[in-house]
Amino acid sequence: MQILGLSEITTEILDRDKDSDIMYRIVETLKDTYGERVVKIILFGSHRDDKGELWTGIDIMVFLKEMKDRWAETKTITSLIMDISLKFGISVGIVPFDSSLIDIRLKPRFLEIVLEKGVNL
Repeated sequence: MQILGLSEITTEILDRDKDSDIMYRIVETLKDTYGERVVKIILFGSHRDDKGELWTGIDIMVFLKEMKDRWAETKTITSLIMDISLKFGISVGIVPFDSSLIDIRLKPRFLEIVLEKGVNL
């Protein structure tokens, strides 16, 4: 099992023929499910820095338009991503946020860091 680094992730995302790549599968699943509601998908954590190992999970933040119930969205996303996570044998954590948080001036520090240092997928 191969875990892709940042440069490989970017290449794989741009090459739409490689549907065996985990990042591609995650992004496509989110876009297929949420369509126009997806504003931004960001990779953060150790895999962002090419430091991810087999035992470290993939951390992703997704910003959605018109998110009314964060916990309901978390449950939906978890069930969508479970098959991908099991297929590739790696934990995938996806944290949904309402897209309105991108533009507010006083964001929680965690959001500031992810928006500043994360990789847009």
